[in-house]
Amino acid sequence: MCFGSDNPYLLIERARQKRADQNDMVKVYKTTYKFSNTDPWWDAEQISMPEFCNCNKYLPIRLSVYSYINAGDHPLYGSVTTTTRDIEMLPDGCLELQDNKGQVNGYIKFN
Repeated sequence: MCFGSDNPYLLIERARQKRADQNDMVKVYKTTYKFSNTDPWWDAEQISMPEFCNCNKYLPIRLSVYSYINAGDHPLYGSVTTTTRDIEMLPDGCLELQDNKGQVNGYIKFN
């Protein structure tokens, strides 16, 4: 990922149902903050399939990177909505994050 010199963290959410509204998401996992890090790397974590995608590889998953600040809302760097199946099929193991204006603002790379 390539971001500014802020304090990024990753938030993983999943839809409650397969055809759910993109706003009807439930929090699955939030990483620690990487203070003053422009190229964050988070340690691998194990999350059960029922928790991660409700055992449905086609359930929408949203990955969002925010900048942690002490007060107020945490600004969004970018996000991507995908599925577990799509992540498994990534040819290069990389997803583009888009900001609220649809501009590519970083990447999530899976190793």
